[in-house]
Amino acid sequence: MENTPLIKEENKQNPRETIFFIITLCVFIVIFLLTNVFFSVVMVSGDSMLDTLYDGNVLVVSRLVEPNYGDVIVFEGDNGKIIKRVIAKEGDSIYSDGTNVYLKKQGESEFTMLEETYVKSATLAFNEVTVPENGYFVLGDNRAISNDSRYFGAVDKESVLGVVKQSVIDNTNVYTKLFGWIFNL
Repeated sequence: MENTPLIKEENKQNPRETIFFIITLCVFIVIFLLTNVFFSVVMVSGDSMLDTLYDGNVLVVSRLVEPNYGDVIVFEGDNGKIIKRVIAKEGDSIYSDGTNVYLKKQGESEFTMLEETYVKSATLAFNEVTVPENGYFVLGDNRAISNDSRYFGAVDKESVLGVVKQSVIDNTNVYTKLFGWIFNL
């Protein structure tokens, strides 16, 4: 028997595999941060925001922006995520005469009628409400059927998930594009 030294093969990893692994890991971290920290994606369910948003629309929601007057927001409600429009903020007073909505911003002395071009039907009358601290008064654009702050009160800032920034998929356009040629839409 010869005394042959044992050759120990080192388990060296291919540098390309290491680089690929690091890049893949970085991509997943970026995707995680974008979708869980900075942005989220939600799907519209229901008709309370017609004619602005439709059932099935997919929306990009920014978690980095403070909601402002007229912004469409997503917040956590008792039965899941809810999408409505910010009409008033903390310290503001608001009411409806059955046709129009009137807002008196905090620090102002007079009510101003809101010009809501996105609303297609009259807003049912409701008495004057002052929005509490850390709250938003929200209404759906389809006022006739919307369950909103008129019924459940102000939305707490802590429950706001973000401000809608983009409608990614408008289901009516997708269906038309996919099936329109079949049905001559």
